[in-house]
Amino acid sequence: PVVGGDASFITAVNEHPVSLTLPRDTPELTLVTSLDRFYFAPVTEGAVLGKAEWFYPDGELAASVALVAQTGVDRPDEKTTLQKFKDIFTN
Repeated sequence: PVVGGDASFITAVNEHPVSLTLPRDTPELTLVTSLDRFYFAPVTEGAVLGKAEWFYPDGELAASVALVAQTGVDRPDEKTTLQKFKDIFTN
């Protein structure tokens, strides 16, 4: 989730493609993602939000990639006190 933004969520994507060539008998890798529970607006497109890491069963790191914001989230324009009063009396 994004707090204080003109969008309520943001999509995290790999900064770049990840590929591994593994032998056929390689056990399954474990994926661990690290992201904050929420972000404060503004968030710029491409900002690093966290990371994704793949581990072998013995705990050795196989691959890692930064997770970045696919799009930006702006902060909505704040209205002045005068604008808020005008809205009350004109609506």
